Amino acid sequence: MQFMVRFDVHQPVDMSAQELVNIWNEEAKAALGAVDAGAITGIWKVAGQRTVFALCEFPSHRALDQALAGLPIMQELGGSVDTEALAVYPYQEFAEDLAAAAD
Repeated sequence: MQFMVRFDVHQPVDMSAQELVNIWNEEAKAALGAVDAGAITGIWKVAGQRTVFALCEFPSHRALDQALAGLPIMQELGGSVDTEALAVYPYQEFAEDLAAAAD
């Protein structure tokens, strides 16, 4: 299953900018490892925001939950990271369904 996951990172008021950078650096290493492993098929940082979008591949919703819970940034920042996960599939498949329904 494919999921488009949005991460919005909020810096806690009692955390220095350097601490946030250090945590995010560990997350970046983990994310690039997940890209190499094929779990993340695309990842983007939104310019000017603390927002990241990742297109992920997991066998189930449960596997997605487990993977997100284990991320370094979630372990360190927890409630300071908002996530939104949307189950997605290729538009070409949707177009095929539309063509079949239209006939």
